Amino acid sequence: MNREITMHLLNLTTKRYTKWKNKCKTLKNDLLLADIQLDNKWGKWKTRTRNSEQLINNLNQQIFVLQNNIANMATLQDVMSSLSPLIAQIPQYIGQEPPDEYYNKIVQVFAYGGALGVVGFNDGVKAEILKSKMSGKYTPVPAQYPAGTNIDTPARFLAWLRHKYHEETIGSRNASLSRLAQEKFNPTDTPQTYEDRIHLLLLQIPNNNQDALAILWTHLPDELFTRVKITNPADINAFFTAVKDTWLERKPSTFTYNGVNNNSSSK
Repeated sequence: MNREITMHLLNLTTKRYTKWKNKCKTLKNDLLLADIQLDNKWGKWKTRTRNSEQLINNLNQQIFVLQNNIANMATLQDVMSSLSPLIAQIPQYIGQEPPDEYYNKIVQVFAYGGALGVVGFNDGVKAEILKSKMSGKYTPVPAQYPAGTNIDTPARFLAWLRHKYHEETIGSRNASLSRLAQEKFNPTDTPQTYEDRIHLLLLQIPNNNQDALAILWTHLPDELFTRVKITNPADINAFFTAVKDTWLERKPSTFTYNGVNNNSSSK
């Protein structure tokens, strides 16, 4: 009897243990599944948060750029409104004067606009203003000069304008050298008047062109030639500088022009 009772209690305990064990296993699996689901939800939330932060940063950058552009547009518009009456007073360019003189007139107006410190008033805008002042044979302004170089700065525009002016008024480089050979440093010249006149013939001549430099030497009065030769200028710009410096060191009235002393000729 006692054995039967013992076996019954043992079986009952075993069943309860097995049932409890199965519940624990199920609970463990549920917990693992819950952890996995929680990790997935955390990952998705983290990704969404990261994406949201990036989106906010991108929007902030776009707003900043937009604000700057709006500010530049407004201030550039103000600059253009201020400059327009001044630029309008300068006639359209049809070759009525040397390119550098006309260019300097426009650049003086630019200096006024530049004093306002507007970032949007840049070289590209200035180049477009210069192009808009061309007329007659000087239109249309090409997109590039020389080939492969965009005319998008005042300096590049001036290079093209010098070329075009030279082409319209003088012609080829050989024609320039031929006319250059006919010039002289006259008794009535100063270094500045001489350079201004000769410079127009040199617009298409490289600064280191030795043929042109050799012709320039023939322009000088004997005494001026000798004294300039001492400085041994290496290029055209250096030649003009040496002429200015030397001319100031000695009275021009004593120079000999074409074998005739200017002082004697005056007497």
